[in-house]
Amino acid sequence: MKLLKFISLLFIFLCLTSCNTDYLNVSDEYTNDLNISSNEIFDMATKGLDLPKFKSLNEDEILDLYALDPSILIDYISNVSQENTSGVEISIFHLKDKTNANEVILGIQRRIEILENDFRTVKQSEYDLITNPYLNTIGNYIIFALHKDIKTFENNLNNIF
Repeated sequence: MKLLKFISLLFIFLCLTSCNTDYLNVSDEYTNDLNISSNEIFDMATKGLDLPKFKSLNEDEILDLYALDPSILIDYISNVSQENTSGVEISIFHLKDKTNANEVILGIQRRIEILENDFRTVKQSEYDLITNPYLNTIGNYIIFALHKDIKTFENNLNNIF
């Protein structure tokens, strides 16, 4: 009986760990040996972009705006418009463990919903930015950006990874 339980638990474990996660846009092939800080990625990814005055979020603000526990992160950079009149926002989260990716993605989706509500009736150009976010998971990094020139941002990221 114990052997049957063990085999059943092993089968369930194997099934759950082999689930398809393509919907997360996860790409491990480029980050196996990559050890770069979120700040460095931000600096390289935003080259050539027109950025507003940013406010960098601290741990309490990450918890408040994204509902994320900063203890699941190796490091992060999260910049929001300082004036709160722009929808431009760029955040890079470096996870300690990839299993927390869903938690971060849900936090980002929560943030997008809040921004949509804030800008829906105020500024249509900013609302359009928010409805077309860049969200990608590359290895242990989750990258989120709202910017009018997202193609340049994405090309810069491709050069990094």
